[in-house]
Amino acid sequence: MVAGLALLAVANWSPGWSRGTVIQAGSTYLVTSGLEVRAFAQDGKERWHRTFPDVEAGLEKGNGSVTVRESGGVVVATYSHPTDDHWPHPEVVEAVDPVTGHPLWKQTASPYIAVTDQTVFTPVCRGKQTGRSDDCRLSARDPRTGRARWTVDAEHVAQVVAASPRVVVLSTKPTGLGGKSWITTLDASTGRRLGVRVETAKFGGGLYPASAERIVKFNDLAGDTLVLGSTDQQGDKACTVDLEGRDPRSGSRRWKTTLRLAVPVEGASCRYGLPDGSGTTLFATTSDGRPQVFDLRQGRTLWRGPRAGTIVAGDERVVMVRDDQTARLTLYDLRTGRARWSIEGPAGARNDVTAALTGERLLLWESGYDGCASVPAGPHGCVDVFDLSDGTKTLTTDGAAAGYGAGWIAARARSDNGATFSLYDTA
Repeated sequence: MVAGLALLAVANWSPGWSRGTVIQAGSTYLVTSGLEVRAFAQDGKERWHRTFPDVEAGLEKGNGSVTVRESGGVVVATYSHPTDDHWPHPEVVEAVDPVTGHPLWKQTASPYIAVTDQTVFTPVCRGKQTGRSDDCRLSARDPRTGRARWTVDAEHVAQVVAASPRVVVLSTKPTGLGGKSWITTLDASTGRRLGVRVETAKFGGGLYPASAERIVKFNDLAGDTLVLGSTDQQGDKACTVDLEGRDPRSGSRRWKTTLRLAVPVEGASCRYGLPDGSGTTLFATTSDGRPQVFDLRQGRTLWRGPRAGTIVAGDERVVMVRDDQTARLTLYDLRTGRARWSIEGPAGARNDVTAALTGERLLLWESGYDGCASVPAGPHGCVDVFDLSDGTKTLTTDGAAAGYGAGWIAARARSDNGATFSLYDTA
């Protein structure tokens, strides 16, 4: 890969391209904005260009968009059906060869399609709630061929909310859209029902109170542990979360705890714009404002910071913490509990940073500001890239982050005359 390779220059820049994103599918990089997708090789040559159909009928008319991601080595695109207007408005899922752009298969489904690394889940639901157990049928499909590996009956509003090679977590509303959500676990290879069958609002605080302040926030898989929980938005328990970890196959409880996600600030959401965690960890805060990392597999705290601060990025290995007083950024090693390195954060009001980890690199940029986290950089922003081991800055992009993955980052630079997406090697 060539550092700083320009992928795309848009002659007539529009607000849509300023929000364009980039993903990787094998040796192909795809730039998506609205209904338009352009695919490029690593040398910057365009492989194919496609505009997906807009919605032509109903309340969604003229507001279509396409979502693309990689699954099983192919590109999977999902978008609202352009002409079918029955309720619920169906979606189309289409698999595309990433090199040629040729369609591989297409399926119409209800608007709850889920795409994972190796499976496409397509529910097909009745237009009206009937109270029957087969209001939906859920299929797990091979992303390369579209063939169903298995199909099972499901209740209304069936949606896969998490999946691993062993377990699928299914959310349904048996009594219809206005009813409560239930979580059921299925065997990923057969679709057979496993041991978890719970009404989500009963976790972490009982049934919903009349004020409806408590919301279900967590229903995910951490490794091989199903994590369920809810959090308060107001009152004395604001920013606290009650959690349970369960064996997804037997349904037995592995652990239970209450954590504070953040120190409550009047008029502000808890950890707004910040990651709740990564993979098998949850980012939380101690009662005295110190950051902590909680292991969702084992139900125990992995690490507590030495002083007050906010976790802005991390995984099972390290966390980046911003000092709430000085804005200084420090990377901590979770294995040793010690700081690896630190850098000065943005000065003054420019202290809203976003960070991400990819491989052995940390990406850092400022949120809502057209500049770098370290130095001013013109009108269209930039991203600083650091070596995780010692904090050496290895790259500064020309443009804001548009997408990243193992060994690469795409930056989006814009001006009054055009927009350019550039691909950088971060290895």
